[in-house]
Amino acid sequence: DGDKPAIHAMAHITGGGFLENVPRVLPDTMAARIDAKSWELPALFQWLAEAGELTHEDLASTFNCGIGMIVVCDKNHAAQIAHALQDAGEQVFTLGTVEARTENAPAITIDNMEGAWPAKK
Repeated sequence: DGDKPAIHAMAHITGGGFLENVPRVLPDTMAARIDAKSWELPALFQWLAEAGELTHEDLASTFNCGIGMIVVCDKNHAAQIAHALQDAGEQVFTLGTVEARTENAPAITIDNMEGAWPAKK
């Protein structure tokens, strides 16, 4: 796409989990929508959720839930970027989308946590 960069941002998912780290790399006018069914929650996080009686929000705001890095990229280059990362030995999941953020909307929404992650309700 000419002078448009393919990768717009990257977020290392560390302390603060998804809920703090993803919004940091997005402009205030954009919001991330992630689908928790896009990947399988690793057994360690399933155990933590059950043993600690954690809520879905606890998981999303504290842990990386098995996703160490998020790459925000142009959808027209997503497959090429995914292949390059896989060729480098990385496991890649398409987690969701970035969309225009409406007034008073959260900077990140994680859909389907109830169906994908065990947690205290």
